Amino acid sequence: MAFFMAPGRVRDYTEPMPTVLIVDDNEQNLYMLRVLLESHGYQVAQAFQGAEALEVAGRTLPDLAITDILMPVMDGFSLCRRWKSDPSLKGIPFVFYTATYTDARDEEFALSLGADYFLVKPQDPQRLLEVVAELLKSSPQGGEADAPLSETEFLKSHNIALFQKLEKKVADLEAVNAALQRDIALRRGLEIQLVQAQKMELLGQIAGGIVHDFNNVLTVIGGVASLLTLEPREPELLADRVAKIQEAVRMGAALSRQILVFSRKQELSLVPLDLDQLIHVTLPLIRATLPSSIALELIPSGGLPLVKADANQLKQVFLNLASNARDAITPPGRVVIDMAVMELDDEFVRYGGEKKPGKYVRVRFHDTGAGMPQEILDKIFDPFFTTKEAGVGTGLGLSMAYGIVRQHEGFLQVSSVVGRGSCFEIYLPVSSEGK
Repeated sequence: MAFFMAPGRVRDYTEPMPTVLIVDDNEQNLYMLRVLLESHGYQVAQAFQGAEALEVAGRTLPDLAITDILMPVMDGFSLCRRWKSDPSLKGIPFVFYTATYTDARDEEFALSLGADYFLVKPQDPQRLLEVVAELLKSSPQGGEADAPLSETEFLKSHNIALFQKLEKKVADLEAVNAALQRDIALRRGLEIQLVQAQKMELLGQIAGGIVHDFNNVLTVIGGVASLLTLEPREPELLADRVAKIQEAVRMGAALSRQILVFSRKQELSLVPLDLDQLIHVTLPLIRATLPSSIALELIPSGGLPLVKADANQLKQVFLNLASNARDAITPPGRVVIDMAVMELDDEFVRYGGEKKPGKYVRVRFHDTGAGMPQEILDKIFDPFFTTKEAGVGTGLGLSMAYGIVRQHEGFLQVSSVVGRGSCFEIYLPVSSEGK
């Protein structure tokens, strides 16, 4: 359908420089074109899509039109067909400037509609200005198509161009997706390898620690058993040797229990428990763990709510923390134990992994030992990690304490300053059964 000039539409020949109509649905593209053309003395009119461009041209005829192709409402192909079928517009140079339709077939279809020039974005600004000047100086190169396409032919060609473009986009997306899938597969493979390497390293540490400690037990059993075959079997001597074997067996059983606790497979006997009372009961054992040159101070709390816990397991945690403090302190020194009720909000637990907000009883062990640097703190709860000399300790104490507290749905955290000591904090959730 031809687009005819509206009544009263006139061309203003008093303009100092030609007017260029730029059409693009991208504001940034419009801005850059407008600045380029106006900086070289051209008057600029603009529109965001084809239908609006026809309205703008209907008010004042431009001297040249530069338009994108992919636009809403009316695209560039439809605009060109309407433009070149309108007697008042068909003599005005028409330039396609596109970043989407860039194939030779797209250019062929555009020129078949009567376009005067076909440029691909991005274009060198100087080249774009040369095309504008060339078209304004000479008669249109394209003008009206020699054999205008019928509506059916236009729609067919237009749909073919659109289909080809969609086909290319789909192929591009498939290529990008394939590359992305390869990257994801590669990343997953690397992650699996990393996790596997970490598992193997941890298993190596665990296996080495278990073998070392059980070898110590077996050495005692084997050595004493050998003595039984060499020495006279006097009842008293025999009883002494058997007692040593039994003690070694108990050591092996205790080590097995530690490993079970670490792996969280040990059954707990959870009952409502008063931690204040439990600490007082355990205090003589803690005192016995520490030499007389290390002072032990308990800050009374009182009125603590109950927690659901296994008393024997928590005693083991307290003793492990006291033993750790003893090894960190060069006498004289001090270990301070205090307890309090803490309400942990979302802000506190935000970066705490499995921590949950709620009411907790906190038991804190603070020592005046040497403190620990960050590289030690990062590994402090790792199984079989120890800073002690070879053959001294199992490296399971703190990891076992960590496992026990986690089994109680609480958490154990540590802070330390080198030269000023360390602070271990046990957080156990308050029991819903009250006190």
